[in-house]
Amino acid sequence: MKRLADDLHQLGGFPPNAINVYLMGDVLVDAGTRQAARRILRQIRGYSVSAHALTHAHPDHQGASHRVCEERGLPLWCGVVDAPAVEDGQLARRQPDHVVNRVAER
Repeated sequence: MKRLADDLHQLGGFPPNAINVYLMGDVLVDAGTRQAARRILRQIRGYSVSAHALTHAHPDHQGASHRVCEERGLPLWCGVVDAPAVEDGQLARRQPDHVVNRVAER
């Protein structure tokens, strides 16, 4: 985890600096792809995290959200427009048919 400023950290991810996840104070912002869950949970171990916020519901921002929230007991915050995609988990049918979205959904 890289400290960017007081109470602002960028979690390490893959590929580096391409899919960003942040810890702002005690709020986890975004959660990368599904494959990032274990890495995110490992990096926030020992930190007080009270909630998880999404900037928007895309597979590269919300992929690991369910697992992270479930394992840490966190509420998930998102915008009202993104709520249906977050609740039903059907991001693929709400995204443009693009190779990046197809890979992220795997």
